[in-house]
Amino acid sequence: MTQLIVYKALEGILLCTDSAAVTFDENHVSTTLEVQKLFEISPNIIIATAGVGYGIAICSAFQNYVRSKGLWHYEDISHVALPFFRSELHRFQQESNFTPASPDVSKLYFVIAGYLPSSDGPKFKFCTIASDSLDTPLNFIKTSHFVVIPRKLALEYRLNRLPANTQITEVEKTCEAYLKQLVEKLDDVALPLHFAILTEKGIHWRLIE
Repeated sequence: MTQLIVYKALEGILLCTDSAAVTFDENHVSTTLEVQKLFEISPNIIIATAGVGYGIAICSAFQNYVRSKGLWHYEDISHVALPFFRSELHRFQQESNFTPASPDVSKLYFVIAGYLPSSDGPKFKFCTIASDSLDTPLNFIKTSHFVVIPRKLALEYRLNRLPANTQITEVEKTCEAYLKQLVEKLDDVALPLHFAILTEKGIHWRLIE
């Protein structure tokens, strides 16, 4: 399953993923593909997905939809996201005969991260939209200043103990080391690793192959 880590620090938001996607044929035989799971929606907005493969196609469609509507601000984009995701997910489910090979494969997650330069409140925000099964509607879920998908208690413990003023580059090093360990241990976690840091200066992308 996709590894997705999001962390909100004082100076920005870090998002990182691996590149593996697992597909199954009618006999539940798996094939691993390399895919992109982070999408730039606007110069100040990033969307990430994890879980069932529909998410990648939905992110791509959402990217086109947002740009066609001229939406550039976090509040506007996050407002239209849930109904759009629900509609697209329903369409994909109607058009395919997807049967999950395991409960984890039926889960779907989206994270929208944004910089709000004109906000009087927090300058950086992210929200998480998720469904735990094909029969459960997508909804916003509450998170703290970070989210780890799927949950990894060891990493969550380390991230939770970081001081509030920890530089985002230090958080990135922690996440990078952890993802590299998973690449060595798990068949469904693979290089390249994708990193995006969203700050007031824009989005900085980094790839580890």
